[in-house]
Amino acid sequence: MPQNQPIRDYFDASEASAGMNNPGAKAVAADVVDMVIVGGGCAGLSLAREIYKQGFQGTVTVLEPRHHYEDDRSWCFWAGDDHPLIGLVCHSWPQWLFGLAAQPASPCSSAGFAYRYIRSSDFYANSVALIEASPNTTLLTGHRLTSLSQDGVGWCLGVQDDGTGASHTLHAKHVIDTRPPAEAQRSRSKLFQCFMGIEIELAFDQWDDQQAELMTDMRLVDGEFCFTYILPLSARVALVEVTYFARHRVSPSDIQRELDDVLSRRGWSSARHIRRESGALPMGMPLNETPSHAGLVQAGMGGGALRASSGYGFLRIQRWAAICAQRLVLGHGPCGHAEPSRMLYEMDHLFLDVLVRQPTLGPDLFRRLFGQLKPSRLVRFMTDRPSGIDLMALVACLPKTPFLQALRRRLMKGRP
Repeated sequence: MPQNQPIRDYFDASEASAGMNNPGAKAVAADVVDMVIVGGGCAGLSLAREIYKQGFQGTVTVLEPRHHYEDDRSWCFWAGDDHPLIGLVCHSWPQWLFGLAAQPASPCSSAGFAYRYIRSSDFYANSVALIEASPNTTLLTGHRLTSLSQDGVGWCLGVQDDGTGASHTLHAKHVIDTRPPAEAQRSRSKLFQCFMGIEIELAFDQWDDQQAELMTDMRLVDGEFCFTYILPLSARVALVEVTYFARHRVSPSDIQRELDDVLSRRGWSSARHIRRESGALPMGMPLNETPSHAGLVQAGMGGGALRASSGYGFLRIQRWAAICAQRLVLGHGPCGHAEPSRMLYEMDHLFLDVLVRQPTLGPDLFRRLFGQLKPSRLVRFMTDRPSGIDLMALVACLPKTPFLQALRRRLMKGRP
């Protein structure tokens, strides 16, 4: 088969013409396509965007079980003004604050970088608009994958329209699975980053919208590391969150109680609630050990997009999407996320090992990272771009004994 030629050209036209209706998207999606993206969340839409922007000529179908998108996420990262998605950034903060509970917060900044915030609703709307502008890509909302098997084309996918209950079959050469990880995989995580936030509006000016509270009120709650996260969007509007790094998933009621306490202590209990968001991100989750097959790639959270020690994944997803789309344009198969450097991987997991065994060290460890590491080094470390000197500086600012003990345990039992 010639490279870059759509698979549908090799099938009877009557078979390819049978379609699936999807209100709000293209009228018909062919039964035979070059690629199916399972999941239209951050990773799936990011790839669909890059496919369109880089000019991939094959046919693509995106399956998304949600019937409509909501403003349900906050995607944040450090970047300069030249970032490719800077046009979608809702707000930027040139300074970020950190501090222990009952102590004044300290500011950090790094020349050329700011902490950026993209609203999920803006990202979704822009991505859907690009897909609708593409003649080769179709987004099927309200559709979920029910079966997946290999066939003569490559892959046979059973698809159900949750709106009508009708079932359909898709055939594709390539499948990119961006669905969240299964519980069996997620449950093996070392820690869980559990959070709950409320975007609030006050009746009075409160915030300096040039400063974001990334890790303030760092404290222990019921033996687990907890901190406050506040993104001021204006003098009166902010996203206020409580986050735990916990060995087990913290119940929503416990996080809500802590969030209510933060709002009460800060004098914001009477604020108007605009929207809510919550989640439990797996930290140090092992990758899926299912044997890989030609043409089937796992991406997103389940494919290793999240940074083990922080939970940040947006930039990793964007880098993967650009590389994967480029490979497809050149006629190659899709790829998964690139593995982090061995040094970065080991340091992340050592950090998690220390937090798992000694959660009481959490506030002091992050105080050292934010307070003793130069902000430029911190930014490079958090964005997966540290130099060797950056890593040596990071090691120098952390307490030696717990990390040496963790390294010894890790070497004795083998890398988990």
